Amino acid sequence: MKKSIFFLLFISIIFTSEAQPCKDLLNEKMDPNDILSLQENLIKLLDCKEYNIDEYDLQKGILGMLLIQLSMEKEEPLTFRDLTKKYDELKSTEEYQKQREIYFKSIELASKKVEIKNWHKDKKLLLELGVEEAECNKIEGFIKESFEKTGEELIITYEELFEAYRKKYPPPTLKDIHPLDDTGYLIENDFEENLIRAKKENKLVLVYFNGFGAINCRKMEENVFISPSIINYLKENFILSVHYVDDRTKLSAEERTKFSKLYGKEITTIGKRNSEFQFIEFNRMSQPHFIIITPEKEKLDQRGYTPDIQIFLEFLENSVEKSKK
Repeated sequence: MKKSIFFLLFISIIFTSEAQPCKDLLNEKMDPNDILSLQENLIKLLDCKEYNIDEYDLQKGILGMLLIQLSMEKEEPLTFRDLTKKYDELKSTEEYQKQREIYFKSIELASKKVEIKNWHKDKKLLLELGVEEAECNKIEGFIKESFEKTGEELIITYEELFEAYRKKYPPPTLKDIHPLDDTGYLIENDFEENLIRAKKENKLVLVYFNGFGAINCRKMEENVFISPSIINYLKENFILSVHYVDDRTKLSAEERTKFSKLYGKEITTIGKRNSEFQFIEFNRMSQPHFIIITPEKEKLDQRGYTPDIQIFLEFLENSVEKSKK
């Protein structure tokens, strides 16, 4: 289901349609798997001004997660009213407002002309947008190098600058630390096999309890995990063990747990098995949840949602140092 959702998110914004009264649209049934219907109706939400939904809210990382959450929470047919309620919940959070501000500042910077005399001011904005100091210094060097070659300032925007910069310095991606599926999700792997691999490679295991519908998990992956300092440190010191708590894939008869201590009944899906594993082994139920353990299953540290790159890096570094004692 997640494949069709993200496919439609990439292509739905290019479709136009005639306006429909919002009250009618809100009561209309919405099937995340019915691509044609969603193509016609998602764009209409932009015309429902009273709900204050704009292009930022229709990004794949936001709209896709809300659709997945709805499909997980409700079995009956979904309506666009259900979707607007999820938006209301999201918009009331401080994190949403922060990320929204970053988004529009990024758009503003992208169209700005690159000028050496304004670099220190622009660098401050880049730092506010989450670009690391070391990366800013590389960008500054790239600008100065281009100036020295021509003797003239670059007559380009920051969007054009970053395009040229990325060609020379390709940015790290999640696949540098872990395999991804066709929709960009980290692929779940086997916990016991990860322990064996970690022991063989003399590394620690970073256990990551994840959720397809967990927006904060996507934020961690899109804003923290792709940091060069995080990716390099993970590659050198950790094996990532990924486990989704909302995976509805059915377990085979042999894999099913006859009685769950957490649910009080038989466990029939991968997600519920992972939820019980998280609760029984680590006494947590929230996602994202990160636990660092040794190959011998000694727990070194754990933490939840951490949007600050430096704090998350310190979490990793402190555990590595602790493991050496």
